[in-house]
Amino acid sequence: MEEKRDGAPETDEATLRRDMDRRDFVQWAASLSIGATCLLGAVTAANAVNPPGRSIDGKTKMPPTALAAVADLPLGKPQLFAYGDDSLFLTRTEGDKIIALNAACPHVACKLHWDEKITQYACPCHASFFKLDGTKISGPATRNMDPAMFQVAAGKVVVSGFAENA
Repeated sequence: MEEKRDGAPETDEATLRRDMDRRDFVQWAASLSIGATCLLGAVTAANAVNPPGRSIDGKTKMPPTALAAVADLPLGKPQLFAYGDDSLFLTRTEGDKIIALNAACPHVACKLHWDEKITQYACPCHASFFKLDGTKISGPATRNMDPAMFQVAAGKVVVSGFAENA
């Protein structure tokens, strides 16, 4: 090898750059594949040890969540709130009593809406109707609306899940 002016040995381009032949490529591809498989296996094992927060029906488990201040809820008019993958209605009645109901129809889980004209919850899928307190009036639903579990803390409605109504 020749020396450069600064005293460092000179290298030719062929020494610095080596062309990849078929064998090198196959080894590189195999190493990449094994590495990706190991990474995927590690992620799968980590999820098995510490699964994501989902319930048996695939919905996100929610911690107790303050959804609204009691004073902010209009009297006698249900308000729709998101709670994880679900929705629920909160209603303030006389004496600041709270009604909390799952917004899914107990028939086939279509999303209910409050029909102000008839003052009832109505199901757009199969025409089930419910009173303000969730009691079934008519339709194919075989039970009342499912209540939400909640408590009032520091003037706020804190929801902690749903109880299935039988």
